[in-house]
Amino acid sequence: GTVIRNVVGLPPPYYSEGLLACGYDIVIADNVIDGVSARYGEGISAFRSSGSIQILRNRVAGTSVSAVEIGPNGWSVHIADNVLRPGPGVVDPDFDGFITPAYGIEINGTGAYAVEGNDILCESPSSLGIWALGWNPDDDIFYFGASTNPAISENHVALAPTRPEPEGFVYDDGIDLFGQVDGAYVGQNTVEGHGMTALGLWRFSSAELSRNTLVGNNIARFSTEFADVFLDTPSYDTVLK
Repeated sequence: GTVIRNVVGLPPPYYSEGLLACGYDIVIADNVIDGVSARYGEGISAFRSSGSIQILRNRVAGTSVSAVEIGPNGWSVHIADNVLRPGPGVVDPDFDGFITPAYGIEINGTGAYAVEGNDILCESPSSLGIWALGWNPDDDIFYFGASTNPAISENHVALAPTRPEPEGFVYDDGIDLFGQVDGAYVGQNTVEGHGMTALGLWRFSSAELSRNTLVGNNIARFSTEFADVFLDTPSYDTVLK
């Protein structure tokens, strides 16, 4: 694999990527990305592929936003066995000094997603270990589409915020479904540490969260500031075991 270290965005260092892919049948495996210095710095990203995507056995550290972010596509996406340490985030002067979220894994919109066996440590007070984002067609300004049947299983997520946000709170979550997410399977994951929620289903605009299953997740070592598990108002036909 390739080793990429100390990526710096062009002045001003506003946005940068360690590795960005857009193409057909993408495989990104066994690489090391260590340090992406920008207000919005990401580790591995792939968007609008015309074939399958595999993100396997990579090590990513020191990103201010997502360690791994995959955007909409019409094919299978397999994100597995990665070790992700996005770090504590950086202060964002455009948002009253709030700290950037430094997510572990973000999956957006359409695609057949399988996220499994990843080891994630999040240290930002507003980070999310793993989250799936879907859009209602009436509000889909980016044309990402709904997230349908994503599978998130056997991941280990640890939340260890190094400081609170400026007003004294933390907003970090372990695993979230956000917006129009239908038929998700979230199972056999471990979430530990300290944060707002271990598992959350969150509303976004007019979107609904339907037929999602949360089963066999170990949150015994998670301490919450809000709720162990949160189901927002548009959640229905949810299975929780």
